[in-house]
Amino acid sequence: MTFRRITARDRPERVALRAASCQERLTSAVKLAATRAARSTATVRLVLESAIVEGIPPGQRIKAGVVSFGARPLRTLHLLWPWHVVERSSDSELATLIAMTVRRNVKEKEREARSRGDGSSRFA
Repeated sequence: MTFRRITARDRPERVALRAASCQERLTSAVKLAATRAARSTATVRLVLESAIVEGIPPGQRIKAGVVSFGARPLRTLHLLWPWHVVERSSDSELATLIAMTVRRNVKEKEREARSRGDGSSRFA
């Protein structure tokens, strides 16, 4: 994926419209992923429900939306999605990619917790 910069040539009103559109599409995809996760583990469902979507990453000048997760164990996971990828993908495709990424990262964190020897798959 390539990230494009927001330049001085870009009209602010057009940037705002695309950011809002991207945020709306990503929000829809996250909701769809959370709905589909009904049979997933409680941790995966909790992480998906804690998602916060923004049309432009805070403090950045790139044409991308960001999905941030607030629940453990993925509090530090931020998924950046270039606007052109969001615009060309369906909500279903985005939801699938988001859910797969969350599941993979939760499994990785569980594996790390087990390898530390604390004997549980729960997170501190």
